[in-house]
Amino acid sequence: MRLSADVERILLQHPGVKGCVVVGIPDSRLTEKAVACVQLEKDWQWYETNHELLRGKVKQHISSAILREHCMKCNLTGFKVPKEFIKWGKPFPVTTMGKLKRDAVRNEILPKGNSNRKVEILSLLIE
Repeated sequence: MRLSADVERILLQHPGVKGCVVVGIPDSRLTEKAVACVQLEKDWQWYETNHELLRGKVKQHISSAILREHCMKCNLTGFKVPKEFIKWGKPFPVTTMGKLKRDAVRNEILPKGNSNRKVEILSLLIE
């Protein structure tokens, strides 16, 4: 089984995750790092604040920290946990046969100089 399939299976177990794709992108320190592109379920909100402060105030919220914690609780090995999470707000690209185009996802999230990305990048730094 592919490394990304393990991670995707775990992330899809979270009730706020509708869909996800995990791809590797070049990284100067790690050679390559795992990035999870995540689609949220309807009525779920993404907050990059301390999720402890939101408990009890916002019922359906998710963040990089929450997803990382979810991966660890599901016994995903530390090196498999994505280093970056991206909130993906559109359908994932697929071929005419319905197969996921991972290269297209990867190309869309790769840094392109000073140009704006089409997706919102939310980083989880693990040092």
